Amino acid sequence: MLWVLFLVIAWVAAFVTCARLCQAAVAAAQGPDAASSTGRDRALTLYEAAFLSGGPYRVSDLALVAMHRERRLLLAHTGWVTVVDPVGRDEMERSLLRAIGSAGQAPVPPVRSAVAAAEPVRALADRLVMAGLAVPDAARAGVAAAIAHVRGACALILVSAVAALVMVPPETGTGTVAAWFALPLVATTGCLAIARVEVHPYTRWASPAGQQRLGQILVPPREDRLPGGTARPADGPAPHPGDRGVPDARGERDAWDDGHERGDRGDRADDQPPAGPGAGDDAPRATAGAEGPAERGVPGGGPVPSEPYDPNGPAERAERAALTILAIHGAAGLSDPALRAALRGGRRRTLP
Repeated sequence: MLWVLFLVIAWVAAFVTCARLCQAAVAAAQGPDAASSTGRDRALTLYEAAFLSGGPYRVSDLALVAMHRERRLLLAHTGWVTVVDPVGRDEMERSLLRAIGSAGQAPVPPVRSAVAAAEPVRALADRLVMAGLAVPDAARAGVAAAIAHVRGACALILVSAVAALVMVPPETGTGTVAAWFALPLVATTGCLAIARVEVHPYTRWASPAGQQRLGQILVPPREDRLPGGTARPADGPAPHPGDRGVPDARGERDAWDDGHERGDRGDRADDQPPAGPGAGDDAPRATAGAEGPAERGVPGGGPVPSEPYDPNGPAERAERAALTILAIHGAAGLSDPALRAALRGGRRRTLP
């Protein structure tokens, strides 16, 4: 009857690990006890949407691409970033410039890692956690550890079952012993299956409330992926992902299509590969929106009058929708393969 001892070990391991996983999942779903309700009422900024969708590295990508589209940084397909304008508009951009360093050039992977671990991103995460929109690091780590323990319990049950079958007397019968060990094994594997469906989202960055907020964002389809060039009018302020909410995209698809139609009039940039270290000796071309009136002449030869900048105009709305695609979908939202390669740190590198 020594095999009964192995059966007890198997049942204890299954019960303890499954109970710990359930407890960790409940803690991750509830969020902090003092979650602020005011943070849930306001619109998410693009930085916040990026964090809830992909974590700190998604925020780094958004800051890099936003500054690249404004031609304040240059991202090369070889995985290098070059500073053009060393003045940051917020703490996130200043952290990015500090990560690049005084040399003005640096490989993209360490820059992304430094920005993801910097204080502005940690402060952003703390605000989202206090608002109940993000899963705390401790809760996410607890779920991951609990899942690992359940997997270890599955292995322990199998080892115990093999040992018990070796030690079982012939008159007892191996079928009965195997059936007893099958019960805790089914319990642990079923718990892992349920965790894959229900608990797996909690190991990500957004809490259930945060996932609900992300689900309310109407993102343009992925076929309208983010181009590599700038889409803003040259005479207006550059869009900034940290000082505005994620746009209600119910009208953004029309604005995005309208922005493409306006490309013939020079309101949008030509798609072009980004310049930077290893990208060639050619200087980056000026965007169509940055040409002078004489260079943007009409068929009759006369200059095109300068249009006043409208922050709610089609070009600005299309730009907001484009950056929203990047914040929600990540690098997959970029249509420029050179820009995707730059965020990967080069053609043969992969995103963490």
